[in-house]
Amino acid sequence: MKTITGREINVRGNKALRTFTIRTEEGFKYRTYPMSRDEFNHASDYWTGNDWANFLRTDVYYEV
Repeated sequence: MKTITGREINVRGNKALRTFTIRTEEGFKYRTYPMSRDEFNHASDYWTGNDWANFLRTDVYYEV
């Protein structure tokens, strides 16, 4: 998916662990900390590329 600035972001969810792996076009790989079931379902259904770009500005993930 693309952000509004044209940056490419690839996001894959892990339902068993309720985490997401985020890869950027620069080759960086990040993983979210485990989320609640509701938060995970909401993010997987509704979050856009811009939402994920904003998420990467927080500190609720770690680099893989």
